[in-house]
Amino acid sequence: MIDWLAHAPALGAAVGVVFVPGLVVGLAARLRGLFLVAFAPVLSTAVFGLGSIVLAAAGIGWGPLSALTAVVVAAALAAVGVRLLRAPTAPRHGDSAGTRLLIVSIAAGAVLSTARLALYITDPTALSQTNDASFHLSALRFAVETGWASPFQITTVIGASSFYPSGWHLFAALVPAMTGDSVEV
Repeated sequence: MIDWLAHAPALGAAVGVVFVPGLVVGLAARLRGLFLVAFAPVLSTAVFGLGSIVLAAAGIGWGPLSALTAVVVAAALAAVGVRLLRAPTAPRHGDSAGTRLLIVSIAAGAVLSTARLALYITDPTALSQTNDASFHLSALRFAVETGWASPFQITTVIGASSFYPSGWHLFAALVPAMTGDSVEV
């Protein structure tokens, strides 16, 4: 258990990378409450996916600074878009028992899923021996070392040049840069 706790900063960074960009863009788009929190990971994925493609076309590699740039641009576009469309702020619904139950259920699911994953992997310092881990770890290291992580670049690691949905790699490549941890963590 202590081995897992040593990697808590990396886990915190990973959760932040998944939620914070979407929260920023969602707030700029006037989303609120549970709707904002629920869609934050989706918005983060969209911003990172589209941002990585635009940045790659401009010859800019993927990393924390370029990810931040993508978030700032997306938030600005969202803010301008809601003003131009005169979109109303999403209504705030009162705190209900159903909302609290949903939040507790999501938290319980996250804890149980994390516990199951930890039992499956057993040792956080060991390389995963699961199905296609070698491709994903290689692609992740490639993204961290080269900055090439867009859906049109990531398959370069295996000598191909095709589209591959690299959303996970875009998120995961930011964590080592933010924490100093190795790619394997």
